Amino acid sequence: MAFLPVPRQTVLWLLASTFLGYRYQKARTIQRLLGPMASTVALVPYARMRMRPLQLWFNSVFFPEVTSLLRKLTIPRQVVRSLEWWAVPANLEEGTPFGVVQPSTAVTTDASPLERGGHSWDGEVSGLWNASEHTLRINILELRAIHYALNKLTDMVHG
Repeated sequence: MAFLPVPRQTVLWLLASTFLGYRYQKARTIQRLLGPMASTVALVPYARMRMRPLQLWFNSVFFPEVTSLLRKLTIPRQVVRSLEWWAVPANLEEGTPFGVVQPSTAVTTDASPLERGGHSWDGEVSGLWNASEHTLRINILELRAIHYALNKLTDMVHG
């Protein structure tokens, strides 16, 4: 079994507990709670589902380009109630079993109007677009860059 470390449990429990008594919180404080919540997704069963009410509400009222991090926001009662789960230490102590790890590799690609490329742990590829391709929309070029990289790196990428 894999468990959330006790210091992280304590921080999260304390943060969530402070929200239960106060419906008005600064945007920055809400972000400081969402960060530790998100970091538990792989270790705490149902953590992703339990953080959704706060995430959805916060995304509906906080706009980084116009809202100050110091602005106090009124948290709806149902969102505050959803945080009660995080304030119960037993929920954060549960842990998750180790599963079978499937082999994987990451391939990163990029495209511009002039060229394309991709790389993985063991190799990289790049090339120029032909005359008919370089006028295509960037979305199409990005997809073609993925296809190009996967074809060229096929020995490293299986599945």
